[in-house]
Amino acid sequence: MNWRFPLALATVFLFVVKMVGVTIRAFSTPWTGTSDQMLFVFFLLCVSVVLVTLAVVWRRHGYAELQRRFSAAPETYRTGKRPQKTRFESLAIWIVVALILVFLFQFMQHRPAAQTTRSALPSSAMR
Repeated sequence: MNWRFPLALATVFLFVVKMVGVTIRAFSTPWTGTSDQMLFVFFLLCVSVVLVTLAVVWRRHGYAELQRRFSAAPETYRTGKRPQKTRFESLAIWIVVALILVFLFQFMQHRPAAQTTRSALPSSAMR
């Protein structure tokens, strides 16, 4: 067995544990756009992109192409040799991910502060 497989399995396990925690924290507070809620939305967008990509491949090329891609994945993973088109797509995906993260961080940084009422302030601030 290759040393990469246990490493990949551990990474997937840690990712699932982290996303469960993020999901619990995202829904434990009112929906105000906290970082956990934005991360949960980003996770849903990523899952949606993967599912839509698989659906498009299936629709255009059929089930045989999906089987070919899934059967070729372990060999590609072992050898590390990928077609040039896949390398470009990977680079494009990471650029899009980086832009989305920059947008989310800017959104979180410039979000207006919560409105406070006079009764919610401590008595020392009312003087």
